[in-house]
Amino acid sequence: MTTEKSGQSASKLKLVKLISFFFALLISFPLIWLFVLSPRSDISKLKDQFVKTEYSEGQVTYHIVKKNPEQWVSLKSISENSKNAIVISEDWGFFDHKGVDFNQIKKAVQDAQEGKKLRGASTISQQLIKNLFLSSERSYIRKIKEFVLVSHLEKEVSKEKILETYLNIIEFGEGIYGIGAAAKHYFGKKPSQLTAKEGAFLAMLLPNPKKYSSSFRDKKLTPFAKETMTEILNKMAIAGHIKKEDVKRINSQRFNWKKELSAPEKRIQKIKQKTPGKRTGGVKRAKLNRPKSYEDRYRNDNDLQLDDNLEYDDDAILEDTSGLKEEFSVE
Repeated sequence: MTTEKSGQSASKLKLVKLISFFFALLISFPLIWLFVLSPRSDISKLKDQFVKTEYSEGQVTYHIVKKNPEQWVSLKSISENSKNAIVISEDWGFFDHKGVDFNQIKKAVQDAQEGKKLRGASTISQQLIKNLFLSSERSYIRKIKEFVLVSHLEKEVSKEKILETYLNIIEFGEGIYGIGAAAKHYFGKKPSQLTAKEGAFLAMLLPNPKKYSSSFRDKKLTPFAKETMTEILNKMAIAGHIKKEDVKRINSQRFNWKKELSAPEKRIQKIKQKTPGKRTGGVKRAKLNRPKSYEDRYRNDNDLQLDDNLEYDDDAILEDTSGLKEEFSVE
């Protein structure tokens, strides 16, 4: 009887040791990742370095570099209207929270429980972490990693630099990354020249840039685009970025959509761009044909054209499942 009890005790002891071993293993993996494998040192570099975005054959890659890339736009070179429109649309409490907006998470859970359309609750900081350092997989493990890294990001990097980096890597359409490329593509402008309505348009694109940019392709705002942009402008008024009485006037402004050039016209335009202007009496010929007024100059701005591929992008930079494989490396 004593021998039987001793055997049972030994079996229980082995079971306890086995469970303890697996539990320790389960705990050790996240700790190893956190302190050994996680890109904490690379995140710290963002406080005084830049991100170079490369897009090729449907894939985007990001590299941290010491010198700002050619298309990099400083935060002070982006119009307040466009910055405010995107922050209001993507992450209203960006300057108040510490990387995770628990109020938005709570609202998202409540909406899901009430059967409403599921909406993203990721902050700008979380989106930045996910796109630069993590995969696009939908899993609790990725979310845990995201929460850990975003805390480090907020401690090491200023809000201004986080926002600047975000605005320079975010996708605004097929192969269009960064607000500098977006301003040129959609409006033929510099980011500093963007109006409140143009900023609202760019903000409207973000949840699904490939799909929602159809307004640009058709040169006509869709009902969804109109509704979303009006909502963004109203939020900007509530936040005090624009006057409430100006919302209707801003909303009535028309975009200067351009007709898409034919293939021969595109080739002619490229030839003209490559051919230097001949001088006549010390003045470039190109200057003789310059618009007489700002309004004429605005009308003559050239727009790059939109790719007709409107492949659905489930949640763009928020929860990207479009198939783009993101890689990260440090130069």
